[in-house]
Amino acid sequence: MRRLAWTGWMWLMGLPILLAADIRFEASTDAREVFKGSAFEVTFTLYNSKGTAFRPPQFKNLKVISGPSQSMQTSIVNGVVSSQQSFSYVVQAVTTGTVVVGSASITAGNQTYTTKPITINVLANNAQAAPGKKGEDVFVKLDVSTTSAFIGQQIILDYKLFTKVNVSNFELQFEPSYPNSYAENIASYNLSQHREIYEGQEYVTKVMRRIALFPQQAGPIHIEPAVISLGIEYDDPRYRGFFFRSQLKMVNLTTNDVDISVRSNPVPEPDDFAGAVGHFTMQVDQPASPARTEEAVSILMQVKGDGDEKRLMAPRLVLPEGLEGYDPKVKSSQTGDEDGRLVTTRIFEYLVVPRRTGTYTIRPSFSFLDPDSSIYVTRKDSFRLEVLQGALVSSNPGVRGDDVSDDGELRYLATGIKLHQSAQLWGRPLHWILVVFPMVLSLGAILYRRRQWQEGQVDAGIRRQRQAVKVATKRLTQAQALLDVKNYGAFYEEVSRASHGYVSDKFRIPVADLTKDRVNREITAYGGETFAGDFVHLLQTCERALYAGMANQENAQETYDEAVRLISGLELVGKSS
Repeated sequence: MRRLAWTGWMWLMGLPILLAADIRFEASTDAREVFKGSAFEVTFTLYNSKGTAFRPPQFKNLKVISGPSQSMQTSIVNGVVSSQQSFSYVVQAVTTGTVVVGSASITAGNQTYTTKPITINVLANNAQAAPGKKGEDVFVKLDVSTTSAFIGQQIILDYKLFTKVNVSNFELQFEPSYPNSYAENIASYNLSQHREIYEGQEYVTKVMRRIALFPQQAGPIHIEPAVISLGIEYDDPRYRGFFFRSQLKMVNLTTNDVDISVRSNPVPEPDDFAGAVGHFTMQVDQPASPARTEEAVSILMQVKGDGDEKRLMAPRLVLPEGLEGYDPKVKSSQTGDEDGRLVTTRIFEYLVVPRRTGTYTIRPSFSFLDPDSSIYVTRKDSFRLEVLQGALVSSNPGVRGDDVSDDGELRYLATGIKLHQSAQLWGRPLHWILVVFPMVLSLGAILYRRRQWQEGQVDAGIRRQRQAVKVATKRLTQAQALLDVKNYGAFYEEVSRASHGYVSDKFRIPVADLTKDRVNREITAYGGETFAGDFVHLLQTCERALYAGMANQENAQETYDEAVRLISGLELVGKSS
């Protein structure tokens, strides 16, 4: 029993380590291709730690216009704390050709982290290829990460905006189906804007929506064009003068279609291949050694990767003779956005019972198909487990280890043993405690299981509905922190997430159906008709700030106060009705 308790304690101690957020130091830029003389931003971000001794790279062939500007963000999602510490520079390209932004370094804890170099392609100002799409100043495009994939491989599909004009908002009017595929919206993807050169012209680009596709069978996949409505700001001469304001024109644009070829997995497949396709890592939490015969030990194996989570099965664990294993169980499974892709982290527990003493070598492995090389890859680990004699001997059930001689024979029975009559227990307090306590314990267990079952019947949508204001409050608190450090772009993005997430959870509106008209109808039907128009205006303000490059100090505090007022007012409406 003590052994099982120790095993459970070791698992509880090891699980947070396996699930701990990774410390990463990465470099990013808002443009990978620019014209000579153009300015762009380079950001170095440390994730999940606080760094010191930051050392920027040498910006060779680049002129530093400003920086570094520092920012710090902290968020809590499902109890998991994450943080970002950023150092940003605005630089200008002063020469044509390929420019490399070198590695930056920073110290976190007792370790030094470095970023990977970034390559920027600088074009001459007069470089003119074919004009942009039909010479338009704005168009939308379906971008796909690959047009040839394997079954279960993750394919990223972006609904992407290219514009030279101010776009205040957008709305997906028609979303095509994704035949023979499992599709999931990556709602938490960073939707910041970038600059790109497309067919010889420079555009501001923004991913309006990102979808992760997982093909389920071999064959062709055809994705039809999508229709997206854009709100484009333009100057109307009729409104020029002291009270000048730009006008908004709604236009419907159609994207391109996409064809994807899905291939079957190469043959032959490895014996331990269970269907995982993608990029994976494996980490093993070794059990405490030495172990004892007939006492179970727990082996935890974490597998993390970007493949289809439904195909992420427990790796087969081959055990040496003398160790008996049981079917593995999934102890935890989490899927979330990581670097713009869906990544699943799953921990499997293997219970192993040693039957004989000795020193055993256990070699866990996990095989998957790498789509980049079309080759099966096997992650391997190895550790030793020493097994000592336990209290029981498996070949002689019921015989204690100390009753067996060195040569395996049973010892002689002891003689001259005197038996003593034990004191009578019936009717004493201890007797009633032993009788009543198990009944009370059983009744408590039944009530506890019944409560768990009742909570399990609550629809996930109802849970999100109950937590809507709590989640929105957390996001608004984060927005206020971003406003205090004057990070206006991230501020408007956080207010947008708070307001969109609140109405989506509060009124149980799917993300795909979260249109302005739907929000207006739901709030009005809820009894908040006095808030409906203001809430739609708040969403439009956030979209205008994010998509039209107007994320600045102007009206930022008023936007925050308005969001707090509207969400608090809707909560009061709900309590009074």
